[in-house]
Parts: sequence; C-alpha cells; structure tokens
Amino acid sequence: MYCLIVPELLFLYYGLQAALPQRAHMWILPTLTTAFFLLDTFGLYFLLVPYYTGLIFHPSAPGQVSPARAADLWHVGTAEIVQRLLINKPTAMTPGAFYVLWFFTVLGTAWVVIRAWARLRVSEAR
Repeated sequence: MYCLIVPELLFLYYGLQAALPQRAHMWILPTLTTAFFLLDTFGLYFLLVPYYTGLIFHPSAPGQVSPARAADLWHVGTAEIVQRLLINKPTAMTPGAFYVLWFFTVLGTAWVVIRAWARLRVSEAR
C-alpha cells in the first residue's frame, strides 16, 4: 500500500496546483505533508498496532476493522502493547530496543512535517 502514496501525493500536488490560485501554491506541500502524516498516524496507531496486538479484530462484516479508541489504548498501556508486538521476534529485540526504534520513527516523522512547514516560512521571508 505504501507504494501508492507517492503517486497519490504527486497527483494531489499537481492537481491542487492547477486548481488553486498562484498565491496558495506555497501552502500545498506543507498541507499535504501534514494530511498524510495524520492519515498515516491514524492508520498505524489506531488500526495496525491494535490489530496486531489483538485489541481489535474483524467483526462479522467482511473487510471491516473498527479503529481502536484512545481510551482502549490507554487502558491496555504501552508496556502491554510492546510485549504483544514483541511476541515471536528475535530475542535481541528487547522492549528497550523497541522503544528506541519507536522514538526514532516518531522523531523522523515529526521532522518531515516540521521541515515542510519551515520551508514555507523560508519561502515567505523571500
């Protein structure tokens, strides 16, 4: 599914560039970056992680998975979620190593969004 994100982003970018006035063009990339960040964050933390940890499941309707609620994730706790994700993983993958990798994932994702908006500020200053 991730292989489709770049073409979708390009189609959206060039489509919005053609549809919006010239003065709005500098806002397109930061806005799309933030929108895809929010979509990816929702999919990861409210669908994928809860599904693979057994917090949510396929109901009787085919192809539907209801997203987890923040209260459900809070109730289970981070430590339990990490323990469930580490089942059947190499022994070198300890919870500490997982937290470090998770931190860098969040940091890298946030950095991309921050850089997109910082680039907008540089463009406005010129």
